[in-house]
Amino acid sequence: MTRAFLPLVVLNGVLFALNIGPLYWQVSSGNSGAICMGFWVALANLNTFLNFTIWYQDALNRAPIFCDISIKIRIGAEIGRLASIFCVARFLADIVSPRATALTKSDRRRRAIFDYSIAFGVPFLVMAFHYVWQPTRFAIVKGYGCNVTALMTWPTLVFRFIWPPLFAAAAVLYSVYTVYRLIRHRRNFQRAVAGSHSALTTARFVRLAILSFSYLLIAMPLAVYGTIIDLSITGRYLEYSWIYIHSPVEASFDFDRVNSASSQYWNVVGRHRGCRILCGLRVRGGGPLALLQSKRISRQSSATHQDQEPKTFIRG
Repeated sequence: MTRAFLPLVVLNGVLFALNIGPLYWQVSSGNSGAICMGFWVALANLNTFLNFTIWYQDALNRAPIFCDISIKIRIGAEIGRLASIFCVARFLADIVSPRATALTKSDRRRRAIFDYSIAFGVPFLVMAFHYVWQPTRFAIVKGYGCNVTALMTWPTLVFRFIWPPLFAAAAVLYSVYTVYRLIRHRRNFQRAVAGSHSALTTARFVRLAILSFSYLLIAMPLAVYGTIIDLSITGRYLEYSWIYIHSPVEASFDFDRVNSASSQYWNVVGRHRGCRILCGLRVRGGGPLALLQSKRISRQSSATHQDQEPKTFIRG
Protein backbone atom coordinates (compact mmCIF):
# COMPACT_ATOMS: atom_id res chain seq x y z
CA MET A 1 0.00 0.00 0.00
CA THR A 2 1.30 3.43 -0.89
CA ARG A 3 1.35 6.41 1.43
CA ALA A 4 -1.60 7.81 -0.50
CA PHE A 5 -3.84 5.37 1.39
CA LEU A 6 -2.47 6.31 4.81
CA PRO A 7 -5.37 8.78 5.38
CA LEU A 8 -7.75 5.82 5.12
CA VAL A 9 -6.04 4.22 8.10
CA VAL A 10 -6.29 7.38 10.18
CA LEU A 11 -9.86 8.15 9.13
CA ASN A 12 -11.11 4.69 10.08
CA GLY A 13 -9.71 5.07 13.59
CA VAL A 14 -11.07 8.60 13.95
CA LEU A 15 -14.50 7.60 12.64
CA PHE A 16 -14.74 4.73 15.10
CA ALA A 17 -14.11 7.12 17.99
CA LEU A 18 -16.51 9.75 16.62
CA ASN A 19 -19.34 7.25 16.19
CA ILE A 20 -19.38 6.21 19.85
CA GLY A 21 -21.19 9.37 21.01
CA PRO A 22 -24.00 9.32 18.41
CA LEU A 23 -24.44 5.56 18.91
CA TYR A 24 -24.80 6.01 22.67
CA TRP A 25 -27.34 8.78 22.14
CA GLN A 26 -29.36 6.67 19.69
CA VAL A 27 -29.43 3.79 22.18
CA SER A 28 -30.75 6.11 24.89
CA SER A 29 -33.38 7.45 22.46
CA GLY A 30 -34.52 4.00 21.38
CA ASN A 31 -34.24 4.59 17.61
CA SER A 32 -33.77 0.96 16.60
CA GLY A 33 -32.87 1.55 12.95
CA ALA A 34 -30.31 4.22 13.81
CA ILE A 35 -28.92 2.00 16.58
CA CYS A 36 -28.31 -0.79 14.08
CA MET A 37 -26.73 1.65 11.65
CA GLY A 38 -24.39 3.08 14.29
CA PHE A 39 -23.41 -0.41 15.45
CA TRP A 40 -22.49 -1.68 11.99
CA VAL A 41 -20.66 1.52 11.00
CA ALA A 42 -18.61 1.56 14.22
CA LEU A 43 -17.83 -2.16 13.99
CA ALA A 44 -16.84 -1.92 10.32
CA ASN A 45 -14.58 1.09 10.98
CA LEU A 46 -12.88 -0.68 13.89
CA ASN A 47 -12.40 -3.85 11.86
CA THR A 48 -10.97 -1.97 8.89
CA PHE A 49 -8.70 0.14 11.11
CA LEU A 50 -7.23 -2.98 12.71
CA ASN A 51 -6.70 -4.65 9.33
CA PHE A 52 -5.05 -1.56 7.85
CA THR A 53 -2.80 -1.23 10.89
CA ILE A 54 -1.75 -4.88 11.21
CA TRP A 55 -1.06 -5.47 7.50
CA TYR A 56 0.15 -2.01 6.57
CA GLN A 57 3.49 -3.18 5.11
CA ASP A 58 3.13 -6.91 4.43
CA ALA A 59 0.72 -9.81 3.92
CA LEU A 60 2.03 -12.29 6.50
CA ASN A 61 -0.43 -14.67 8.11
CA ARG A 62 0.31 -13.46 11.63
CA ALA A 63 -3.24 -13.54 13.05
CA PRO A 64 -5.29 -16.37 11.51
CA ILE A 65 -8.00 -16.43 14.18
CA PHE A 66 -8.45 -12.67 13.90
CA CYS A 67 -8.83 -13.06 10.13
CA ASP A 68 -11.48 -15.75 10.61
CA ILE A 69 -13.49 -13.27 12.68
CA SER A 70 -12.63 -10.25 10.54
CA ILE A 71 -13.97 -11.68 7.28
CA LYS A 72 -17.24 -12.59 9.00
CA ILE A 73 -17.52 -8.98 10.19
CA ARG A 74 -16.82 -7.73 6.66
CA ILE A 75 -19.64 -9.88 5.28
CA GLY A 76 -22.05 -8.89 8.04
CA ALA A 77 -21.28 -5.17 7.95
CA GLU A 78 -21.59 -5.03 4.17
CA ILE A 79 -25.20 -6.19 4.47
CA GLY A 80 -25.96 -4.75 7.90
CA ARG A 81 -25.33 -1.11 6.99
CA LEU A 82 -27.76 -1.18 4.07
CA ALA A 83 -30.28 -3.24 6.04
CA SER A 84 -30.15 -0.60 8.79
CA ILE A 85 -30.68 2.24 6.32
CA PHE A 86 -33.64 0.29 4.95
CA CYS A 87 -35.11 0.18 8.48
CA VAL A 88 -34.51 3.92 8.97
CA ALA A 89 -36.11 4.77 5.61
CA ARG A 90 -39.08 2.54 6.41
CA PHE A 91 -39.57 4.25 9.78
CA LEU A 92 -39.50 7.73 8.21
CA ALA A 93 -41.98 6.64 5.55
CA ASP A 94 -44.34 5.29 8.22
CA ILE A 95 -44.33 8.63 10.04
CA VAL A 96 -45.35 10.65 6.97
CA SER A 97 -47.79 8.02 5.71
CA PRO A 98 -51.47 9.10 5.57
CA ARG A 99 -52.30 5.94 7.53
CA ALA A 100 -49.91 6.90 10.33
CA THR A 101 -51.30 6.84 13.85
CA ALA A 102 -49.84 7.64 17.25
CA LEU A 103 -47.23 5.05 18.12
CA THR A 104 -48.07 3.04 21.21
CA LYS A 105 -45.59 1.16 23.35
CA SER A 106 -46.50 -2.11 21.63
CA ASP A 107 -46.06 -0.46 18.20
CA ARG A 108 -42.57 0.70 19.12
CA ARG A 109 -41.75 -2.78 20.43
CA ARG A 110 -42.93 -4.43 17.20
CA ARG A 111 -40.95 -1.95 15.12
CA ALA A 112 -37.83 -2.58 17.18
CA ILE A 113 -38.24 -6.36 16.81
CA PHE A 114 -38.64 -5.98 13.05
CA ASP A 115 -35.64 -3.64 12.74
CA TYR A 116 -33.34 -5.83 14.83
CA SER A 117 -34.50 -8.97 13.00
CA ILE A 118 -33.67 -7.42 9.62
CA ALA A 119 -30.55 -5.40 10.47
CA PHE A 120 -28.97 -8.10 12.66
CA GLY A 121 -30.79 -11.31 11.71
CA VAL A 122 -30.04 -11.27 7.98
CA PRO A 123 -26.32 -10.37 8.35
CA PHE A 124 -25.79 -12.95 11.10
CA LEU A 125 -27.57 -15.57 8.98
CA VAL A 126 -25.31 -14.81 6.02
CA MET A 127 -22.26 -14.91 8.29
CA ALA A 128 -23.34 -18.32 9.59
CA PHE A 129 -23.82 -19.72 6.08
CA HIS A 130 -20.52 -18.35 4.80
CA TYR A 131 -18.84 -21.74 5.17
CA VAL A 132 -21.22 -23.19 2.56
CA TRP A 133 -19.54 -21.23 -0.25
CA GLN A 134 -16.12 -20.60 1.36
CA PRO A 135 -13.34 -22.40 -0.57
CA THR A 136 -10.46 -21.24 1.68
CA ARG A 137 -10.29 -19.61 5.10
CA PHE A 138 -9.37 -16.12 3.90
CA ALA A 139 -7.05 -14.04 1.76
CA ILE A 140 -4.58 -11.43 2.97
CA VAL A 141 -3.89 -8.33 0.91
CA LYS A 142 -0.90 -6.12 1.67
CA GLY A 143 -2.12 -2.82 3.05
CA TYR A 144 -5.71 -4.04 3.25
CA GLY A 145 -5.69 -7.07 5.52
CA CYS A 146 -8.03 -10.03 5.70
CA ASN A 147 -10.50 -10.48 2.89
CA VAL A 148 -13.26 -12.91 1.96
CA THR A 149 -12.68 -15.72 -0.55
CA ALA A 150 -15.56 -17.08 -2.60
CA LEU A 151 -16.50 -19.10 -5.64
CA MET A 152 -19.23 -18.01 -8.02
CA THR A 153 -21.97 -20.51 -7.17
CA TRP A 154 -25.68 -20.16 -6.45
CA PRO A 155 -25.17 -20.02 -2.62
CA THR A 156 -22.74 -17.13 -3.18
CA LEU A 157 -25.35 -15.23 -5.16
CA VAL A 158 -28.18 -15.97 -2.71
CA PHE A 159 -26.33 -15.48 0.57
CA ARG A 160 -23.96 -12.65 -0.30
CA PHE A 161 -24.37 -10.71 -3.53
CA ILE A 162 -28.15 -10.30 -3.67
CA TRP A 163 -28.69 -8.58 -0.29
CA PRO A 164 -26.86 -5.22 -0.59
CA PRO A 165 -28.57 -4.14 -3.85
CA LEU A 166 -31.90 -5.46 -2.57
CA PHE A 167 -31.83 -3.48 0.68
CA ALA A 168 -30.46 -0.40 -1.11
CA ALA A 169 -33.25 -0.48 -3.71
CA ALA A 170 -35.95 -0.93 -1.06
CA ALA A 171 -34.52 1.94 1.00
CA VAL A 172 -34.47 4.18 -2.06
CA LEU A 173 -38.16 3.46 -2.71
CA TYR A 174 -39.06 4.33 0.89
CA SER A 175 -36.96 7.49 0.70
CA VAL A 176 -38.58 8.62 -2.54
CA TYR A 177 -41.98 8.09 -0.95
CA THR A 178 -40.94 10.11 2.12
CA VAL A 179 -39.71 13.01 -0.02
CA TYR A 180 -42.93 12.93 -2.03
CA ARG A 181 -45.07 13.08 1.12
CA LEU A 182 -42.97 15.88 2.61
CA ILE A 183 -43.24 18.01 -0.52
CA ARG A 184 -46.96 17.43 -0.90
CA HIS A 185 -47.86 17.92 2.78
CA ARG A 186 -45.08 20.17 4.03
CA ARG A 187 -47.55 22.35 5.96
CA ASN A 188 -48.66 19.39 8.11
CA PHE A 189 -45.15 18.05 8.54
CA GLN A 190 -44.66 19.20 12.14
CA ARG A 191 -48.08 17.88 13.13
CA ALA A 192 -47.33 14.48 11.61
CA VAL A 193 -44.02 14.15 13.46
CA ALA A 194 -45.51 15.30 16.76
CA GLY A 195 -48.50 12.97 16.33
CA SER A 196 -46.30 9.92 15.97
CA HIS A 197 -45.31 10.16 19.68
CA SER A 198 -41.87 8.84 18.83
CA ALA A 199 -38.57 10.06 20.24
CA LEU A 200 -38.14 12.26 17.16
CA THR A 201 -38.62 15.99 17.13
CA THR A 202 -38.93 17.85 13.85
CA ALA A 203 -35.22 18.69 13.86
CA ARG A 204 -34.26 15.09 14.62
CA PHE A 205 -36.56 13.83 11.87
CA VAL A 206 -34.88 16.17 9.38
CA ARG A 207 -31.39 15.08 10.47
CA LEU A 208 -32.34 11.42 10.25
CA ALA A 209 -33.89 11.97 6.82
CA ILE A 210 -30.81 13.83 5.56
CA LEU A 211 -28.63 11.02 6.90
CA SER A 212 -30.72 8.39 5.15
CA PHE A 213 -30.97 10.25 1.83
CA SER A 214 -27.33 11.33 1.66
CA TYR A 215 -26.10 7.85 2.55
CA LEU A 216 -28.30 6.30 -0.12
CA LEU A 217 -27.00 8.72 -2.75
CA ILE A 218 -23.63 7.06 -2.25
CA ALA A 219 -24.66 3.62 -0.99
CA MET A 220 -26.99 2.70 -3.85
CA PRO A 221 -24.46 3.16 -6.68
CA LEU A 222 -21.73 1.84 -4.38
CA ALA A 223 -23.74 -1.34 -3.72
CA VAL A 224 -24.20 -1.92 -7.43
CA TYR A 225 -20.56 -1.06 -8.19
CA GLY A 226 -19.27 -3.26 -5.36
CA THR A 227 -21.42 -6.19 -6.48
CA ILE A 228 -20.14 -5.87 -10.06
CA ILE A 229 -16.53 -5.73 -8.85
CA ASP A 230 -17.03 -8.73 -6.55
CA LEU A 231 -18.63 -10.70 -9.37
CA SER A 232 -15.74 -9.92 -11.70
CA ILE A 233 -13.14 -10.89 -9.08
CA THR A 234 -14.94 -14.10 -8.09
CA GLY A 235 -14.69 -15.57 -11.59
CA ARG A 236 -16.93 -17.69 -13.78
CA TYR A 237 -20.05 -19.40 -12.49
CA LEU A 238 -19.64 -22.98 -11.22
CA GLU A 239 -22.20 -25.64 -10.42
CA TYR A 240 -22.24 -25.91 -6.63
CA SER A 241 -20.82 -29.08 -5.14
CA TRP A 242 -20.07 -29.57 -1.45
CA ILE A 243 -17.55 -32.29 -2.30
CA TYR A 244 -15.83 -30.06 -4.85
CA ILE A 245 -15.37 -27.30 -2.25
CA HIS A 246 -15.09 -29.02 1.14
CA SER A 247 -14.27 -32.72 0.84
CA PRO A 248 -10.81 -33.34 2.41
CA VAL A 249 -10.20 -36.09 -0.15
CA GLU A 250 -11.72 -34.85 -3.40
CA ALA A 251 -11.81 -31.08 -2.90
CA SER A 252 -9.94 -28.93 -5.38
CA PHE A 253 -9.13 -26.37 -2.66
CA ASP A 254 -7.03 -26.53 0.48
CA PHE A 255 -9.30 -24.85 3.03
CA ASP A 256 -6.40 -23.83 5.29
CA ARG A 257 -4.51 -22.21 2.43
CA VAL A 258 -4.11 -18.44 2.70
CA ASN A 259 -4.45 -16.64 -0.62
CA SER A 260 -2.78 -13.39 -1.58
CA ALA A 261 -4.23 -10.79 -3.93
CA SER A 262 -2.57 -8.64 -6.56
CA SER A 263 -1.88 -4.93 -6.39
CA GLN A 264 -4.65 -4.42 -8.95
CA TYR A 265 -7.09 -5.87 -6.45
CA TRP A 266 -5.88 -3.42 -3.82
CA ASN A 267 -6.52 -0.52 -6.19
CA VAL A 268 -10.12 -1.69 -6.51
CA VAL A 269 -10.80 -2.27 -2.83
CA GLY A 270 -8.94 0.91 -1.92
CA ARG A 271 -11.30 3.06 -3.98
CA HIS A 272 -14.24 1.06 -2.68
CA ARG A 273 -13.12 1.58 0.92
CA GLY A 274 -12.53 5.28 0.35
CA CYS A 275 -16.14 5.74 -0.77
CA ARG A 276 -17.38 3.91 2.32
CA ILE A 277 -15.33 6.16 4.57
CA LEU A 278 -16.98 9.17 2.97
CA CYS A 279 -20.29 7.54 3.91
CA GLY A 280 -19.03 7.12 7.46
CA LEU A 281 -18.15 10.79 7.70
CA ARG A 282 -21.77 11.61 6.92
CA VAL A 283 -23.21 8.92 9.19
CA ARG A 284 -21.58 10.16 12.37
CA GLY A 285 -23.54 13.43 12.37
CA GLY A 286 -25.89 13.36 15.33
CA GLY A 287 -26.70 16.91 16.27
CA PRO A 288 -25.83 18.86 19.41
CA LEU A 289 -26.87 16.08 21.80
CA ALA A 290 -24.62 13.59 20.08
CA LEU A 291 -21.69 16.03 20.15
CA LEU A 292 -22.30 16.65 23.84
CA GLN A 293 -22.41 12.91 24.48
CA SER A 294 -19.16 12.43 22.56
CA LYS A 295 -17.42 15.02 24.76
CA ARG A 296 -18.86 13.42 27.91
CA ILE A 297 -17.66 9.95 26.95
CA SER A 298 -14.25 11.36 26.03
CA ARG A 299 -13.87 12.97 29.46
CA GLN A 300 -14.96 9.78 31.22
CA SER A 301 -12.54 7.69 29.16
CA SER A 302 -9.67 10.05 29.97
CA ALA A 303 -10.43 9.90 33.69
CA THR A 304 -10.67 6.11 33.63
CA HIS A 305 -7.44 5.77 31.66
CA GLN A 306 -5.54 7.82 34.22
CA ASP A 307 -6.65 5.47 37.01
CA GLN A 308 -5.61 2.29 35.19
CA GLU A 309 -2.13 0.87 34.78
CA PRO A 310 -0.82 0.77 31.24
CA LYS A 311 -1.41 -2.53 29.45
CA THR A 312 1.30 -4.54 27.73
CA PHE A 313 0.55 -5.71 24.21
CA ILE A 314 2.37 -8.80 23.00
CA ARG A 315 2.86 -9.15 19.26
CA GLY A 316 2.30 -12.71 18.14
